[in-house]
Amino acid sequence: MASIFQRGKRGTWWIKYYANGRQVYHSLGTVNAREAQRVKREIEGEEAKGELLAPSRTPLPAFIEDFCAFLSTIRTRKSYSADISILRIFFGPVCPALKPGSSVNKRWRVARPKPCKDTMSDIHERANFLEEITAARIEGFLTRRIRQHGIVPKTANSCREVLHRMFNYAAKEMGIPAH
Repeated sequence: MASIFQRGKRGTWWIKYYANGRQVYHSLGTVNAREAQRVKREIEGEEAKGELLAPSRTPLPAFIEDFCAFLSTIRTRKSYSADISILRIFFGPVCPALKPGSSVNKRWRVARPKPCKDTMSDIHERANFLEEITAARIEGFLTRRIRQHGIVPKTANSCREVLHRMFNYAAKEMGIPAH
């Protein structure tokens, strides 16, 4: 059962419902009462069918560690290294697999990795949860990289490809809905 309410006089309509035992508040982004009722009926229909999902909070470091281990099984040494480099530039050293000089891939582990300084610490995207990474943040990051560091379109597309693979992995393996 869902309920809708308006915040403020002539304000935006909001909906409150329960998904998997958790209370969820969500802005409907409209000031039209009929539109709010329509969205409420859609959500109640999804709830009745059992299709309503609660928003998830996937910790980013643990997820990236799993994704890097997955990459090590499907990529060659050179491709794996390139993908890890792209993830390290985007996220920074948020987990052991992305620490400079580290290697999660046990097949190609170096006996004593050389410690490296993180030279791109000023451009990393900061996030605690996977769901915080949006298409707008990715495009903003790539735009900054193109303008500030002069990367070519092929490099930007390689970054998009790795992040696309990461979100597909999240949708398939972790059960996180694709946006």
